[in-house]
Order: sequence, then structure tokens, then C-alpha cells
Amino acid sequence: MSARIWMRLGMAVLLSGSVALAQQQTPPPAKQEKPKKAKKVWGEEDLKDIRKPWDEQPAQKQTEEAKKDQPAKEGEAPAAKPASDDPSVHFPKTVAETVKAVDDKNEEIKFAEETVQDLQKQVEEATSDEQKAAVQKKLDAQIAAVKEAEAELKQLDAHLKNLRAKAAPAPPPAQKPPESQPN
Repeated sequence: MSARIWMRLGMAVLLSGSVALAQQQTPPPAKQEKPKKAKKVWGEEDLKDIRKPWDEQPAQKQTEEAKKDQPAKEGEAPAAKPASDDPSVHFPKTVAETVKAVDDKNEEIKFAEETVQDLQKQVEEATSDEQKAAVQKKLDAQIAAVKEAEAELKQLDAHLKNLRAKAAPAPPPAQKPPESQPN
């Protein structure tokens, strides 16, 4: 009988050990995570609902800027922006500074045109379509930069003419010769 007891006791110990081991190996219940909500992207329509009346002017400016940023129709050259339309453009205050700015802009255009010529040669010499497309993209950007610089030069020229017109003294009024008084 003692052998049976020892055997049962041994089996009980083994079973209890394996049950304890099995309980330790089971992962704890996973915490339930809340599903993440997609972040809302606010559009123009959503913003219209929450805008106040005093916010309407900036909205109109944004609409006007968006219209200006749209590309011009095919075959239509973009008109040079007048200097007064763009408040971010700062023109020199004196004639000498403006003349220097015009000279600098001419140099910039000359350099940019040389770069355009180099890029045109690279497009012609490109061996693969990928290389040709990459160089063509650079060429298009450089051509746009030249056009922009030319528009800025026109604005500087107009500003220079205005400064010179303001700086030119008005002719003095014609003076009558003194009349001799009879004695």
C-alpha cells in the first residue's frame, strides 16, 4: 500500500507541476485596443461651415491666388505682373540701387540662358529615355526661371522709369523779364 501512495503522490506532484507550468506559459488576455480612428482631413467645404464673417477676406485672397497659380491657356503668354500687385516684391528706393538691380538681373538672365543652351545640348546627347526625361525636366524648369527673371527685369525697368520721372526736377515756371519803370 505504501508503494501505491508514493506512486499517487508522485503522479500528483508531476501533474501539479505540469499544470503550474501550463498556467505560466499561457499568455495573459490581451488588452483590447480601441480601433484607431482615421484622422479627419479638413477640406474647403468643412472650413466654410466654421468660418466667421471676418474670415471671408483671407478666403477670397486664397481663391484669387489659386486662380493666378493656374497655368495659362496654350499659346497664351503669361502677362508680367505689375509691381503694385505683388506686395512681397521690394524694389530699391534709389535710382542707383535700381540700376544695379537691373544690371544684376541682366547677368542672371544671361547665365540662365547659357544654362538653357547647355541643357538643350544634354537633351540631344542623352542616350536613354530616362536620362533624356530627367534633363528635359531640368530644362523646362530653367526656361521657366528665365521667363520669370525677364518678367522681373521688366518690372525693375518700369520702376526705374518711375524713379527717374520723380527725380527729374520740374522745369521752373517761366519768369517774366522785369519791366522797366518810367521815371
